[in-house]
Amino acid sequence: MLHNDYRTIIVNASEYYKDYTFQIEKMKPFGPGTYTCIAELEYYGYEEGDVSTDLTWSSVYNKPGTQHLGVYWDANDSNSYAGSGTTVTDLSGNGVTGTITGTNGFDSEYNAWVFDGSAYIS
Repeated sequence: MLHNDYRTIIVNASEYYKDYTFQIEKMKPFGPGTYTCIAELEYYGYEEGDVSTDLTWSSVYNKPGTQHLGVYWDANDSNSYAGSGTTVTDLSGNGVTGTITGTNGFDSEYNAWVFDGSAYIS
């Protein structure tokens, strides 16, 4: 016969908790051994803090800021790479022109450089 001893513990507090500890103080023997099972944990509330975890639906992908870069080349921006040739224009404002060297290609569907392992931008 299965013995179930369910407990519900409600913490009604106004403080925020960063860590949780579950301390089992007593167990009852069952069958060939003794065990404890925590079957379900429910947390209520909402996350605060880092804006990068914000969920806002948009058709534009999130991308990192570029304002502090020494050089910025972007295959997805035709001002940086027109989709053909070997010259890559710096978008950071520092005037660092890049040259594509080696065997590579440009994927026009994804607007991305495709390198074979020996190609690079210098």
